[in-house]
Amino acid sequence: MTTERSTEETVEESNSASEPGPEVGATTDPSSEGTEDAERGGGSGDLPAASSPEGLGTDTALNDLAQRCFDGDMTSCDDLFIESPFGSDYEAYGNTCGQRVSEAEVDGRDCIIIFY
Repeated sequence: MTTERSTEETVEESNSASEPGPEVGATTDPSSEGTEDAERGGGSGDLPAASSPEGLGTDTALNDLAQRCFDGDMTSCDDLFIESPFGSDYEAYGNTCGQRVSEAEVDGRDCIIIFY
């Protein structure tokens, strides 16, 4: 079976092949992150300070998620919100992205969307 390719696809491939890419092991400049705010949720990548997760409860797994949320892992904040008992301090902490935003600011969005 043969596949026909358009001239446009071939030109696109040759252009992308001639453009230099990042070197293996290179990191991106953090100041360039956050340029696609509208697509990624409006975050700049810089997080506001979180409140300490101490005293939320005694559940080891939820405390671990709360600590990772505090450390800046927004997926952990979202997981904490989802996995916490309804109405608990854990739920409120996860819902507000480690108390980085108010519940009104969350407006049903995940922390990963708000900040990235």
